[in-house]
Amino acid sequence: MQWQIFVAFLLTAQILAAQTIHLKTRSFEGGEIRTGLRPDLRKHWSEGAKHLMLQFKTPINDEIRAELSLRGAVITGTVPDDAVIAAVPDDFTSEGLNLVFAEEMNAEDKVSPLVGTHGNDSLFLVEFHADVDRDAAQELLRSEGLVIIEHPDLAAGDILVSGNVSDADKLKEWDEVAYVFPAPLEMADGERFHNCVGALSSGMAVAQYVRMGHGWSPDASGKVNVGYFFGALTGKVPNATVQGEIVRAMSEWSKVAPVQFAGGSSATAPRTIAVKFAARDHGDGFPFDGPNGILAHTFYPGNPEPIAGDLHFDSEEGWHAGTNIDIFTVALHELGHALGLGHSDQPGAIMYPYYRYPAQIGVDDIAGVQAIYGAPTAAAASSAPALPAFTVSVQSPLAGSIPVNTTAVNVAAFVANGSGAVGVTWQTDHGASGRAVLGGSVLGGAVWTAAGVPTLPRSTTITLVATDALDRTATKSITLIRPTATVQDQTPPSLNIAAPLGTIVQTALFAISASGTANDNVDVTRVTWQNGAAGSGTAAGTKDWKVPQIPLLAGTNMVVFRAYDAAGNSSWRSVTVIRR
Repeated sequence: MQWQIFVAFLLTAQILAAQTIHLKTRSFEGGEIRTGLRPDLRKHWSEGAKHLMLQFKTPINDEIRAELSLRGAVITGTVPDDAVIAAVPDDFTSEGLNLVFAEEMNAEDKVSPLVGTHGNDSLFLVEFHADVDRDAAQELLRSEGLVIIEHPDLAAGDILVSGNVSDADKLKEWDEVAYVFPAPLEMADGERFHNCVGALSSGMAVAQYVRMGHGWSPDASGKVNVGYFFGALTGKVPNATVQGEIVRAMSEWSKVAPVQFAGGSSATAPRTIAVKFAARDHGDGFPFDGPNGILAHTFYPGNPEPIAGDLHFDSEEGWHAGTNIDIFTVALHELGHALGLGHSDQPGAIMYPYYRYPAQIGVDDIAGVQAIYGAPTAAAASSAPALPAFTVSVQSPLAGSIPVNTTAVNVAAFVANGSGAVGVTWQTDHGASGRAVLGGSVLGGAVWTAAGVPTLPRSTTITLVATDALDRTATKSITLIRPTATVQDQTPPSLNIAAPLGTIVQTALFAISASGTANDNVDVTRVTWQNGAAGSGTAAGTKDWKVPQIPLLAGTNMVVFRAYDAAGNSSWRSVTVIRR
C-alpha cells in the first residue's frame, strides 16, 4: 500500500524542524528514531481507516486540514502545535504534504500512567477516536469483558466502564481506542459532572492523551504578563460579580505560578485573554450547543493572535455565582487551558475533563502549571489582580425621621462586587435580627430585602452585614427617628386566645399552634409569644393573629402571649401546656 511505503521511507528521513510532542506518557523530539511505525501493529475492530499520528514541518493550518480532507483523511485529534491524529484510508498518499513522520500511537501511549494508582482499579473511562461509531466501540468493550456504565454527562467519544487494570491494558492494542484514564468513583453512583471539550488548537480540541507544554513566553524582563479584556457578559449575574469571579480565578493561578494578569486595552491586543459570553455560532468556528451542553471553551495560547488564550462562555447556560452553574469554577478550569494546560488524568483536579462545583486548584494542577512556568516568587504571588471593593449600601428607607406609627420597615440594600455565595443579615440596636433575601440582580450588583424590621419610639439603628465566599465583610448602618405621639396613649390593647381552648391543655405533640384576636383604641402593632427556653417569636397578623407552630418542652410549658400598641402599651394572656 502506498502509505505503508511512505511510512517506511520516513524512517530514514533526516528531519530537524519538528517541535517536541508532549503526550501524557512521554515527550519526544521530531526526527527521533522510533519503533512502532508499521500500521499493522494494532488490532482493528472495524474495517476502514487506520489512525496515524502525522507531524508536519509547520504548525497545522487551514491549508493542511483541507489537503488532508481531499486525500480522505479525517482529523480526530490534535497534538499542538504541528501534529494531528488522523484516520487515513489505504490509498492515503504523502506527496506534497511536508510531513515529518507518520506513525501509529505506541500502545503504551494509550493508557494513562494513573490507571491502577488512583486507589480505584475497577472504574475508568475509555476515549475512542472521534470517527469511531459508538455502537461499535461498545461492542469492542464488551468483547473484552468490560461492563459499560451509562452516564448522562460523558463526552461523545468517552465510555465509562468497570473492569480491572489488565482489562485496561488489553485495550491499548486496539486501533480504535485513543486513551484509557481513571474515572471518579462518584460517576458510578450517577453523580452529575460537567464535561469540557479541552483547549482548542489547530481547528479542534486537544485530545485527552496530550499533555501540553507551550505556555505564554516571558517578556524581556523574564516576567510572564498576560492581559485580559471583558467583552459581552451574561445578564443572569451582575457584571461586577462576573468580572470579580473571573479575576478571582486568575488570582488563584497567580498564587501557584509566576503569571500575572492585568486589564488589557482591547480584545485583540497581543498576549490578551479576551473573555466574553456568546451563544451558538459566535464567529470562532466552534459554535455552542445551547443550554445544558458545553459550558465554555478556551483557545490554547499556542494559537495565532489575536485568538490565543481567548475564553468564551455559553451565554445560554444558567450562570450563577456561588452555586451551579458557577462562574468561578468554570473560569478556574478554562484559565488552566488559557495558560497552556491540557486535561489532567487525576480525578478531583480542576483540570480533570469532568468537574463539578465546588472545585479548587489541586496538587496535580500545580505540578502541571509549574512544569511550564516554574514556581512563583513571593512578590509575584502577592501582586495577583486586586478584586473590586465589596460594598453594601441602603437604598431605602433613608436615614432620618419616619412617621409616628411606623412600627416596622422594609429595608432595601444594594450589594456590589461579592464573590461566590453572598449572604446579608440585619440587626437593630434593640436586639432584633434576621436575614435579608435576594430580591434580584441589577447592573453592578444585587438588591437584597429585609422585611419587617421593627422600630421603637424615638431612635432605632439598623445595621446590615454582607459576607461573600472570600470571607470578606461589608457593613452599613442607618438610624431612623420615630417621634413620639403628642398625646400619650395609655390604653393597653385587649387580647383574646381562641386556640388552644382553655388555660390548661395537655398534648403528646412536640409543638402546638395558637390563634386569637387583639384590639386597641388606636392600633395593635404586634402580637408576640414566648415559651421559656423553648423559644419566642412574633405572630402573623395583629387584630386576627396566628402562630403556626410553638415548640414544646417535655413536661409543663407556660406560653405567654402579649399584644402591643404603637405607644408601647401591652397586655398579656397565658396558656399552660403539659406535654406528656
